[in-house]
Amino acid sequence: MPERPNGAVSKTVVDPVSTVGSNPTLSASHDPTSFPETARCMPGGFACSIYFTYPIFLTRDLECARRWLRQQARGSERFGLLASSGAIRLRPDGIFVKADIDVEHWFLKELQDIRSSYALEDVATEFDIQGLELDWTAVAWDADLRYISGNWDYKAFKGSKWQSVNDETRRLYLKNSYRVLLTRARQGMVIFVPRGDETDITRLPSLYDGTFNYLRQIGLEVI
Repeated sequence: MPERPNGAVSKTVVDPVSTVGSNPTLSASHDPTSFPETARCMPGGFACSIYFTYPIFLTRDLECARRWLRQQARGSERFGLLASSGAIRLRPDGIFVKADIDVEHWFLKELQDIRSSYALEDVATEFDIQGLELDWTAVAWDADLRYISGNWDYKAFKGSKWQSVNDETRRLYLKNSYRVLLTRARQGMVIFVPRGDETDITRLPSLYDGTFNYLRQIGLEVI
């Protein structure tokens, strides 16, 4: 398990003009949905260049993501689990985006309270977290936004299957939902991409592998 870089993370603020959402730590260029193809894991690559100031890791093991969050937090630093409101097929992994949370309890209750973000049981969506921040986050990435053959593919789960999102406004909304989720952490995050299930047509590994491989190729270290 990689250790926390230098024992602490810098909170250097980047150019606010290029900031996405309300997070002063991540600029628009740090949003994985807009990484250029040249940002690879090599000297001078995206992930290598920000690793020591803003660690971002990648995993296919949700329990590993939870452990990583608990290991990073110091003192009163807060952490939590996030996912898109359209991430319906994370349910087999125990992530229920349709379950309402008490936002006040989630953000304010202490470590021992199972209603708090610290418990890593209740997940917050873009609706719950927009305009708010945590110190550390785990972002669970479902097949509603998937990277296939060099492009982002936009989906919505209707009834018992994924359906394509063709309307440009709805596509932009979905992409911005992930941008919100990816810019809620002040100090660092881990992205969880499920392995999928060959026996479940709504969760086939092929629906997730492209996203995972893309994030790994641009330099995110796998834990």
